[in-house]
Amino acid sequence: MLPWFASAADRDVFDAMRDNERLASGGGWITGHHDARWDFRGTGPDRTLAAHADTGSGWQVLMTSHVQQFTLNYGEKFKQWLGDLSKVTDKNKGLVGFGPGPVLGPGHPLIIVRHPSRSDDSRTLIAAALPEAGIVHNKGYVHAVAVEPGTEENAVLALLGFLNTPIADWWARRFVDRHVTAPVVNQMALPEWTPDQVETAASYTGSLLARRGYNRLAGGVVVADGHPSTSD
Repeated sequence: MLPWFASAADRDVFDAMRDNERLASGGGWITGHHDARWDFRGTGPDRTLAAHADTGSGWQVLMTSHVQQFTLNYGEKFKQWLGDLSKVTDKNKGLVGFGPGPVLGPGHPLIIVRHPSRSDDSRTLIAAALPEAGIVHNKGYVHAVAVEPGTEENAVLALLGFLNTPIADWWARRFVDRHVTAPVVNQMALPEWTPDQVETAASYTGSLLARRGYNRLAGGVVVADGHPSTSD
């Protein structure tokens, strides 16, 4: 139930959520934190790694409008591209390997969220996933949610699903002004899900991602549509 704060009784629901474990508290079914490791802005430490014209590397830098619920809008024009990928991997920020090409490894966040956002938009908290290769986020526009090393894949997928629910959005609206900041992400109130509920949420999240064209996510996480007879 989402309270409207139309009566004193509505506060009970908010207070119940407020007692839940937070994402960064370490006591819930997953532990994570805000991440903005890449900064390709004009004054950012990674600015020399990106160009404003297609470099031919095949890697693009996300802007805010590219991020939609459970998907990326590739029809939106990209404004930055990564250049020398060997220099990018030298940064040790999660881009690894040069077999058939570099990928976002297990040490790189999978979940991304829009950073500029307002509490009176149709949705305030908008989360998607990074594919294994070809895309990176960018501080100031798209931030990420990093999880503790060794976190089970199901828990990460379940968290992505939860962040796109009306409940999570309602909670975030209480605290967002014009940006989804680090405190908003770190203090997200987690639902008290059982392992079975986490697995169910992960399964549906994987299906939603697969239907939107994902197959391998950052860290090598594989998704497929396990619910072909079920609607969105």
